[in-house]
Amino acid sequence: MAADTTVIVQLSDSHLRPDEPHRAVQFAEAIRQVTELEPAPVAVLLTGDVADHGVRESYESAAELLAALPMPVHVIPGNHDDRATMRGVLGAPGEDDDEIRFAVQAGPIRVIGCDTLIPGSIEGQLDVAWLAGQLAEAPTTPTLIAMHHPPVQIGFAKMDGYGLPATTRAALEDLLAEHPQVLKIVTGHVHRAASAQIGRVPVITAPSVNFQLDLDLVGDRLAVGEDPPGFMIHVLVDGQLVSHVQPVLRV
Repeated sequence: MAADTTVIVQLSDSHLRPDEPHRAVQFAEAIRQVTELEPAPVAVLLTGDVADHGVRESYESAAELLAALPMPVHVIPGNHDDRATMRGVLGAPGEDDDEIRFAVQAGPIRVIGCDTLIPGSIEGQLDVAWLAGQLAEAPTTPTLIAMHHPPVQIGFAKMDGYGLPATTRAALEDLLAEHPQVLKIVTGHVHRAASAQIGRVPVITAPSVNFQLDLDLVGDRLAVGEDPPGFMIHVLVDGQLVSHVQPVLRV
């Protein structure tokens, strides 16, 4: 791999909790693997559900582990997170319970992080108007959009009911049709790696760095499966963002 290759790592759904310290150990193993990547990533994205119950101790554990990463770390909340506590410990932009969202440069790629959290709900929402404003600011810069809830249906019966509303998905598809600079949308939430598309834009869901869910295409259940933990490595290749699933050793 060339030295100037742009790599962005995505870690998702660690679900840290003080009463299950093994989750922090597993997250630490994922972070260790990230520190050994060559070339080093230009940024690391955390796409939500850092904590399982949004308690301060979980974010403090995450902060201690993430300190091993020398590159910028950008975080957005998931439905299990608490914005104010996450912001206070991990230093996310904004104040108090404001939405945690950002637009930053990661090498040649502009990364827009969207907040899809509805406090107290598993389902998500997306401020499409805010995203439209961000996309309008840099219409020619290659852009990666990150959010927790997938903006597509993925055929996972139970999880598809916990995503974004159909009206929001339609509005996002219309917006993306006006912005060819968007290379990809990356998400978490479903604890599985899957690929789909919204309009012309690919959508990738990341595995959890801790535990995966069994795929249920017809039923109405959520069950932890035996698939290994993992994270995503997104690599810019000839103007396209190629996504690799990196398994994490069970510890």
